[in-house]
Amino acid sequence: MVKNRLLLAPRIVTRLRIVFLTIILVLVAAMIIGVSQIRKLNRSVDQLTVSSISIFIQTEETERSLKNLILLLQGVDGFDRVDELSPFQDAVREELSILHFGTEELAAGGLAADDAALLVDNLQDLEIGAAKIFEAKEAMLNEEIRLSQRFKKLNASRDTLHDIFERLSYATSAANNRDFERESHLSEGYLEQIEQRYYQNLVWANAITEMSLQIETIVDAAVGLRNAKGIEALNLAEDSLRYKLRSVVALAVQLQTSEDRTDLAAEVINMRELLFGMGGILNAVVRLQLSRSTLDRFLSDQLKPIESISSLSRQLTEGARFQIDAARQDLKNVTQRMLITLATAAAFLICTVVATSYFIVEKQINNRMADLTTAVLAIAGGQIDHDVNVTGSDELG
Repeated sequence: MVKNRLLLAPRIVTRLRIVFLTIILVLVAAMIIGVSQIRKLNRSVDQLTVSSISIFIQTEETERSLKNLILLLQGVDGFDRVDELSPFQDAVREELSILHFGTEELAAGGLAADDAALLVDNLQDLEIGAAKIFEAKEAMLNEEIRLSQRFKKLNASRDTLHDIFERLSYATSAANNRDFERESHLSEGYLEQIEQRYYQNLVWANAITEMSLQIETIVDAAVGLRNAKGIEALNLAEDSLRYKLRSVVALAVQLQTSEDRTDLAAEVINMRELLFGMGGILNAVVRLQLSRSTLDRFLSDQLKPIESISSLSRQLTEGARFQIDAARQDLKNVTQRMLITLATAAAFLICTVVATSYFIVEKQINNRMADLTTAVLAIAGGQIDHDVNVTGSDELG
């Protein structure tokens, strides 16, 4: 009967084994939970880092392409010939192609649907704006070509007028010389007439000289119209040119009637048409300035979609950085929870060890073994009736 009870009762060693097994299981469970959480979070961080690096690289490429595109578009203004625009257009198309690919990557990299649509719209605006810039530049260059052709005609007209002035000067000088040659053979009355003609020829010579100076001034002022700023400045220049041209006409009236004066009048009319006609220099300068302002406006308009794309790119970069920071914070939190778990497990184990040491080792083994030893020694010493105060259902009991 006693033997059966001993076999069924939990032994002290068994209790200790259960305690130690519990400690091991708690340690293993804490380690499995902690390692599982850390590995899971590390995988998430690794995936996020890989995707973020791709976003960072793509946003950097997009920013670089935008800067290159700005430089290319601003450089359009430096070309002087239409045939120089074609390779430049190819370079712009290449940058736009890079931007197309970049914006697709950015749209797939986590942009919201509205932002992705805005990105596509801005890129379309860039393409349309770039085409308008080249059209405006080509129109401006064509206007400059036409204006240069008119300046050539104006210079040719000036040269023709100078030839006429030379002929008129030569005719006046020749008339004076003939009068001087005849002066010694003429009577006093005829000398007075020659004197009057000489005075008239002098007036004509002065008029010719003044007209020549006025024509030079008109041509120089017309060439300077290219640099006039605004319609008001052009109106003032037009008034000045018309006044000078009227002065030439008034001086031409003082000349004697001749074939050269007729040619002079015809050439002055031609110059007036070159300056003020429908296809004249003044209207050509107005069209050139309009082309110039149109080009400037298109260049300025390109800054808006470029800034918008750049802003969306920066927004995506900041979002990726925010996600990385959040992942780092999550990793920190998990680490802290892991430390708390380990600390809790360690505290539990310490308490378990202390409790085991006190309740099993100390009370159930050491104290009872001491009582048993005392009793055995007493009985061995002859105290056969000594009580053995060791009870329990285990081995010692």
